[in-house]
Amino acid sequence: YAATEPEKANKSLVALARQCKEHLQLPLLKDKVRRSDWTRPLNQFQIDYAASDAYAGFMLYHALEAKRKMLRPVPPRPGHAELGLPIRLTDEDEAAAPGSAQPRASKLDEELDPVSRRLFAALRQRRNEIAKEKNIVPIVVALDRTLLRIARLRPPDVDGIKLLN
Repeated sequence: YAATEPEKANKSLVALARQCKEHLQLPLLKDKVRRSDWTRPLNQFQIDYAASDAYAGFMLYHALEAKRKMLRPVPPRPGHAELGLPIRLTDEDEAAAPGSAQPRASKLDEELDPVSRRLFAALRQRRNEIAKEKNIVPIVVALDRTLLRIARLRPPDVDGIKLLN
């Protein structure tokens, strides 16, 4: 729905245990180990807990990918997957990790169609102008990742832009 009816796209977070129950028909046990001290060397219960979460995420990806491929027409993967970006909950996560191994926007915009590429360039230019006027760094105005999403999905109005993560 993101491109045509963004108001129908559910962007709320869903607990991993709930997703496992719904899509894998398996329980994901969440017991007191999750509230234990993770700052010290991990004990076997903590290691098992962490491994279970990682494995559940891996299995969920495959289950959801299979369900996506069964839809007609087959929808594209979410924008972050198509652009090779890691999944982040907020743009602040990206800004807080200055040394993270993010692909540079110049590489990412090569994957856009020509119209989206021109729109992305115009958005970056306007973002830089605003930053210069306000004497702030450009990422405070908008991250490249956000501008890429806008260029790629081309929301029809401001409300559509607000629905982007």
